[in-house]
Amino acid sequence: MLNVFTLANGRLFQEEIESLEELSRFQPVWVDLESPTPDEKRWIKQYFGLSIPDDAMDEDIEESARFYTEDNGDLHIRSDFLIADNDDPRTVRVAFILNLVNPELRSKGVLFSIHDEDVPVFRLLRMRARRAPGLIEDAKEVLLKLFDADAEYSADTLEGIYDKLEAVSARVLKQDVGDAVDFEQDPARVAARRPPGQGWRCWQWARLRPLCHRSSACRWRPMPQSLRCCSAAWR
Repeated sequence: MLNVFTLANGRLFQEEIESLEELSRFQPVWVDLESPTPDEKRWIKQYFGLSIPDDAMDEDIEESARFYTEDNGDLHIRSDFLIADNDDPRTVRVAFILNLVNPELRSKGVLFSIHDEDVPVFRLLRMRARRAPGLIEDAKEVLLKLFDADAEYSADTLEGIYDKLEAVSARVLKQDVGDAVDFEQDPARVAARRPPGQGWRCWQWARLRPLCHRSSACRWRPMPQSLRCCSAAWR
C-alpha cells in the first residue's frame, strides 16, 4: 500500500496512490509504504529517483545498520515501534529515508517510511495532524512527531501494564488462602467432614500436608510422631 501525505492550510492530508500518474500529481512531505509491491517501489524510483533497499527493514541491530547516511545525502534510520495488541504484543521495524541536503533529487524534503504492517503510532499522528493546524511544517517534523507519539504511546501502554499488575498483586496479597486457613482458625466448621474412625489430628495433618508439600511451610511442619502410624493411608 502506498500513501502520500500533503500539507494544506497547516493540516496533513492523506491520498492512496494506485498508479505512477497519480503519484505525479502530488507534492508530498511524507510517503508511507506498507508492505510495498514491486510496482510501488518502481513508481518511487521513477518519480523520486529513490531506490528502496531490499534490506531496508533488516533485523540487524548494529548501530551502523540502524543509522547511516548515503553518499547522495539520504539519511537512513531504522526504528522499532510498539503494537500493544492484547493477544500478540510486539514491535514492528520501520525504515525511514530522508533527504534534506541534496536539492538535485526530487526526494528532497520528503520523508519515506517503509514497514510490513500497520503501525498504531502512524494512525495517531495522522489523526492529530488533521485536527491540529500547524502541528507539522515539513518532513523533518513528521519524523520527530512520530518518535514523540511513539514515546507517548509506549508510556501509556506501560502505565496500563503497571495498573494491571497492581490490581493482580492486591488480589493475591489480600485473598484468603483457602480451607486450610479456615480449618486452623475454626476446626468446628469442618469437623463434620472428618472420615469415620480417623483421629482428629491425623485427619488434620492429611488435609494440610498437600499444602505444606507445595510451599516453604514443609520446613517448619514435620509429621508428628503420634501420626506416623497412620501415615501410609494418605501418603
